[in-house]
Amino acid sequence: MLAATIWILMLLAVISITDIKRLVIPDVCILLMLPAAFFFRSPWRGRLIAAFAVWVAFFLTAAVSALLKSETPIGMGDIKLFSAIALISGPAGLAASGILSSLTGGIYAAIL
Repeated sequence: MLAATIWILMLLAVISITDIKRLVIPDVCILLMLPAAFFFRSPWRGRLIAAFAVWVAFFLTAAVSALLKSETPIGMGDIKLFSAIALISGPAGLAASGILSSLTGGIYAAIL
């Protein structure tokens, strides 16, 4: 499980750098995260439901935002990334993942 966590953190570092420089989240990195889900012991049903719920919520947010203004604050790469994180962490880790994502994004925005 430690190796899977290190693998995910390394991929998240690559994703972060690529997203900051090019505003793109590579699909390859997201796909490489998915095998790590097998190393965490939580029920698959809950993790699949969490991933689907996150995808729907973020997609609807992006769709409504696109209707209200020309550019969206969240892209499909972000939606796929957070869905993959939900699949790995499951419903129990989803809140912690969301809070950590918001904090790191806020710190990054404050630095800019």
